[in-house]
Amino acid sequence: MSASHRDEFPSKVIAAVPRRVAYVCSRCRITAIAAHSDPMKSVTSGQVCHIRGAAPNGPRYDRTQTNEQRKSIDNALWLCSVCSDIVDKDELKFPPPVLEQWKKETEAWIAGNAMIPSLPTITVAANAGFTMPMDGPYEVSHSQLAPYKEHLLTIQNPNEVVLHTLEGKVQFPTPEGVVSWSLVDSPAGLDLVVRGHRLEMTAIGQFVISRKGASSPNPNMKIKLDRLPARRAVTLRFITEKVASADHLALEDLFSLLPKDFQDSKRHWIRVDYQYERKGIFLEHSAFSELTYDKTTRAIGSLACRDDLESMNIQESSFDG
Repeated sequence: MSASHRDEFPSKVIAAVPRRVAYVCSRCRITAIAAHSDPMKSVTSGQVCHIRGAAPNGPRYDRTQTNEQRKSIDNALWLCSVCSDIVDKDELKFPPPVLEQWKKETEAWIAGNAMIPSLPTITVAANAGFTMPMDGPYEVSHSQLAPYKEHLLTIQNPNEVVLHTLEGKVQFPTPEGVVSWSLVDSPAGLDLVVRGHRLEMTAIGQFVISRKGASSPNPNMKIKLDRLPARRAVTLRFITEKVASADHLALEDLFSLLPKDFQDSKRHWIRVDYQYERKGIFLEHSAFSELTYDKTTRAIGSLACRDDLESMNIQESSFDG
C-alpha cells in the first residue's frame, strides 16, 4: 500500500455520523452546522474524522486494522474543524481510546440516555516542605515553620462540558486549622471565593458567656467558583497549624458526649455541589471525598470521589445555616 493511499469513509457513513450526534462536536460540544443565506441550504463547520488513521503516514494509524475497519462507522466521529485540527496535531495527547470515549459519551448525551458528566476529581495532598517566594529579603528558620503544614487542594473537571456554580465545603481534620490560603493555578476569568466558616452558638435567656484568648485556627472552609471549564482544574494552597493540645482535647471531649450515630459519622471531608447543562436545563449534582490524616506526619490526604452521599454518613452540622 502506498503512503498516499487513504481508506476514505463511504457516503452513507459520512451522512450518518454527524446526524447521530445532531452535528454536535464530540470534543467541545459546539454545534458544527448553521443556516445558509440560501433557505434551502446549510453550512457545516465540522467533519467526519478517523479515530484510527486513514493512511500509513497519518495520525493514529493502526496497521493491524483492515481496510474495511478503517472505513467503518465504528472508526468515525464528528468533530468541529478546530478540534479536528487540534486532535491531529497532538496524537500523543489524543490517542484512539480518548476519541472513542468522546464518541460514546456524545452519542449517549444526544440520545438522552441519562448522560451525566463524570464526577469532578477532588484531591488533597501534603507538600514535603514549604513553597517560598523568590523575592525578598526575608529570613525564616525551620523552627519557625515547624508548627505549620502546607497542603494542595485540587478540583479538576475531567469532562468535555463546563461545570457551573461549584460550591465546596471542607472540614479538615480537627487537629489542623487553616491559617492562610492562596491560589496556585486556575483558568483565567473565574470568580473564586474562599473563606473560613466557624460554628456559632444561639444563647437564650439569662447567661454569661466568656471566651478567653484568641480563636484557634479554623478547620472549616467554604469555596465558591462560578464555573470550571472542560478539562481544567483549580488548585489552592492551604497552610494549616496544629490546634493547641488543650483546645483539641476539649473538642474531642465535647464530641464524645454527642450521640453515637453522630460520633460514627465522617467528620473530615470535602463536598462539592455543582451544576451541569443537559438539553438546555441545568441539573444539580454532588461529589464527596473523605479525608485521611496521618497524626505522625500531619499529612492530610483524600480518598476517591463518590456521589452516593446518603450512604456515606457525613456530618455537616458545622455548616448549617
